[in-house]
Amino acid sequence: MSKSRPPTRWQRWMEEMTAPNSPKRIDHPLRVTGHETKATEFRLGKRVQRIMVRQYELEVPYLSMWRGAKVGRARLFVPRDAKEPIALIVAMHYELGLQGAAEYLAQGWAVMTPREGLNPFGDGVNLNLALLSACRQMPFVDQQRIGLLGASAGGYMTLMVASEAFPVTAAVAIAPIVSVPYEVEYFAKNIKPARCGAKDEQGKGASSVPVFCLVAEAVKGFAAFLGPLRKRWRAWLRDSPVGVMSIVTSPVLAAFSTSDVLVPMDQVSDRFVIRAGDGVFPDGFEFDRRALVRAASAGTTFMQAVGRRAQVFVTKVPESLTPSWEQTDPEPSSVAHELPCKFSTGQPISVVILDEGAPDPRVGHFKYRFRYSVVPFFRSWFRRKTPLAPEQLTLRKLELLMRRFCGEDYEPMTGFRKPAGLAESLTRRNRASREKADVIAGLRAYCESGRAHRERLRALYRRLPASLRALNAGSARFDADVMGGLMYHEAMVHYSSGDRATAQHVARELLKHGQHQAYASCFPARLVRVA
Repeated sequence: MSKSRPPTRWQRWMEEMTAPNSPKRIDHPLRVTGHETKATEFRLGKRVQRIMVRQYELEVPYLSMWRGAKVGRARLFVPRDAKEPIALIVAMHYELGLQGAAEYLAQGWAVMTPREGLNPFGDGVNLNLALLSACRQMPFVDQQRIGLLGASAGGYMTLMVASEAFPVTAAVAIAPIVSVPYEVEYFAKNIKPARCGAKDEQGKGASSVPVFCLVAEAVKGFAAFLGPLRKRWRAWLRDSPVGVMSIVTSPVLAAFSTSDVLVPMDQVSDRFVIRAGDGVFPDGFEFDRRALVRAASAGTTFMQAVGRRAQVFVTKVPESLTPSWEQTDPEPSSVAHELPCKFSTGQPISVVILDEGAPDPRVGHFKYRFRYSVVPFFRSWFRRKTPLAPEQLTLRKLELLMRRFCGEDYEPMTGFRKPAGLAESLTRRNRASREKADVIAGLRAYCESGRAHRERLRALYRRLPASLRALNAGSARFDADVMGGLMYHEAMVHYSSGDRATAQHVARELLKHGQHQAYASCFPARLVRVA
């Protein structure tokens, strides 16, 4: 009879978070509602890799953009034989099933995925930020090796979360919505020419642009929330990747198709636009950015937003491949033709243009069936001795982090329509204690990367306005003791939220090092006695 495996450290920690036995913490980042062991296979050509996976069902409390308390559902996959610390891929917006996660699990990485797809322009961003924040509090996760992954609305979410979160090792956005002003106007003005909602004699959809019409109603509903573009284009732009790419400091791979009908190339770059011939789309169907978005600043393209930080790679997709609308096998790993994953090693942003020719009314995002794996991109960063470059922290990013630590919105979400009775502006922030814990955990992961990182944080902190130098305590100055300050605030965040055990552990770690005496003297007497 075979003996059962003893639980690993990460399994013990997850079991402690199981809902009925969770520690009585005021503001815990997650709780586990169930778990089981499953088997999956990753197939690539004739090679088959069998993987045993521990699957956890999670609940993550967070604040909605309306400032109401909500609980999101998520799922965590961990390879049973994973070695700590474990690199992590966080899927954005759309649920990634076990089979879809297999490619990443085969690398020995864990995968976190949401289990509900909220409106990408609304609460979905708040939920995905909360998921990433919860991962920061998992002691078995390698905090220097966390990647974001999303496609379409999930790609939009990836870029928006990367603009707020820190640090992120690498982010991949496939066919992401990058300009909300363009996207909303494109759908709103083409619903009528596309005859969305029209039926034939058999009661079936009569539109010649069927995939477009499937998405149109969801986008139309969000336009009502945003309000008229001509009056509120600044709010629309601020909630777009093109409006926040200047504060995305992590390496990014963004891939787009020239044939995309859901995220047209017009919002990416005029340079790569390929127009369909006359009569291919219904009369009046419009792609041109200048005709759709009148406000010049609201018509910013992705390439204009990223500027010289990006390197572009154009990959020609063979026209001999099977069209996507003739797809019969839903499993992409069985597709024989694989496109190369090209990316820059010198520039922070890699833009991949998949040349599939002109848009086709039958297309969603891609015209042909092919396999496009982004594992090489993640692997290139995860395998580095120092995955987080010192340059990831900029003065503007540190200002954002300190505003979050102080309970402020970096840029208040003004200009949007609010429900009656909501006095405050909308927010991307979570509870104050969760924001503080996330900021401190991220900065600590960054500083533990090396001396150059600590020195950069020290220098940037000195350049902050006095109102944002919130990591000083009593007579202790953060720029004189960066690691001591981070450990002190980490202990105090846990202490104030009721997690005394973790607070005591961090306090003991700080107290045993004499060089942190200034911060050690700031601890409450009760915490020092116990520690």
